[in-house]
Amino acid sequence: METEFPGNDFFGLQYLMSDDILNYIVDLTCYKKLANITSLLEQTDWRYAGKYGPQILELVNIYALPPPPLLPSLQTVLQGVLNSSTSQ
Repeated sequence: METEFPGNDFFGLQYLMSDDILNYIVDLTCYKKLANITSLLEQTDWRYAGKYGPQILELVNIYALPPPPLLPSLQTVLQGVLNSSTSQ
């Protein structure tokens, strides 16, 4: 905020990025939808994506958690149950 609007902190960080956009960036990160600045701009329509996008993507890459492991499909589970019941 101080870089963009020196001495004017009346509006706070919400002036640069609303909580809605911040939360959306978090959601997009979880689904691996932020590959580059272009995708950040297209997904969020954030007016400062070109200027601050590199810093946002850097933070995303540092703090993003790995995706959770995939659960086995229902078909795989049922196949395992059927195989175990027929072998007994």
